Amino acid sequence: MEPNIILPDEPQKLSFEEFEVLHHNQLTHSGVPSILWRSLHYKLENDVWDLGNFVAVNKVVLSDDSPEVAADATGAEEIAELSAPKVFWTGPDLKSDGVDNIFLVDHAWTFDIPSARKMLESFPNLLQRMCGLMEIPATETADQIKQVLTDMWKYIRTYSVSSDSLVRRIACHVALGPV
Repeated sequence: MEPNIILPDEPQKLSFEEFEVLHHNQLTHSGVPSILWRSLHYKLENDVWDLGNFVAVNKVVLSDDSPEVAADATGAEEIAELSAPKVFWTGPDLKSDGVDNIFLVDHAWTFDIPSARKMLESFPNLLQRMCGLMEIPATETADQIKQVLTDMWKYIRTYSVSSDSLVRRIACHVALGPV
């Protein structure tokens, strides 16, 4: 059974105190230091996506005859790791006690396994975005969906959501998009 999610017309703005009460358990269990909570609240309320001011994500692809592959890779896993996106620090130095040193990361797609195919079939723009991120050529829609579902494991990261009010843990996967 698919969840029935109803979103309000306008997102409700929360005061910091309301945010803190609502998300205290989540932030504590996630290990987010309380010194960063006020900045996180501000960035969420005001759509501050400033990570791109500090890092760049580049895909490093090595050919089979690259010295790095010949010297370091002994199997497909090592080659896949060498070809994975790499994050490079490009901004100013961050202080370990900086109260603004928390960043929102945009992602391309959040899904659970049972709904992945249906979402790709239902949202053509999502399918095209995933094909672009995964460098899947334009073909028949069914073939593109099959290829995304086959290749997505190279790009996704897994996380779970839980709280005192949830009876079960919900496992989600996220396909990372450009920063």
